[in-house]
Amino acid sequence: PQRFDDVAREIEARGLAYRRRSSLGYEVPPEVQVVLGDSMGEMFAYYVAADLAFIGGSLLPLGGQNLIEACAVGTPVLIGPHTFNFTAVSEDAVAAGAAIRVQDATAMLQQAAALLADDDSRRAMGMRAREYALQHRGATARTLLVQAAADAWKVPSSECVAAVSVITHEASGRSISSRRPSHAMRTHAMS
Repeated sequence: PQRFDDVAREIEARGLAYRRRSSLGYEVPPEVQVVLGDSMGEMFAYYVAADLAFIGGSLLPLGGQNLIEACAVGTPVLIGPHTFNFTAVSEDAVAAGAAIRVQDATAMLQQAAALLADDDSRRAMGMRAREYALQHRGATARTLLVQAAADAWKVPSSECVAAVSVITHEASGRSISSRRPSHAMRTHAMS
């Protein structure tokens, strides 16, 4: 929100026709080249409408944003080198073919142009993105449960992962034989 006006000035400086989302209805006039997303809680809608998503905050050492929402709607994702806020998710998405990591803005633009010119590759990547997101449904709830357990037990969250895995697997009726909590976790879970 604090950058909406700055971004609007940048768009104007480049001579692009734009409208703020807050001033639009449900249709974008044909002369509009850029829609400035200046309303809160609508990223999901932007991802649905997009052919390709670049996840911001990842070209500079800012840590990046979560890419799962874009993947969930089958939107292929580009990310920069700095995804330390979502390291595992980002690495897993790249490994699954749901995302492509680029090293700088030039590489991001080149990769975006290549994907936008290749419908088959972009669609295949979008399908992999959706499959990836489906495999990670419930991850947010599990993460919150791990943090709540860590806070309640006054231990690092890394010590709660096994216990939360057992709890969520038991609740879903799935086998838990591969992930039993440690003795320390059983002790904390009982207290």
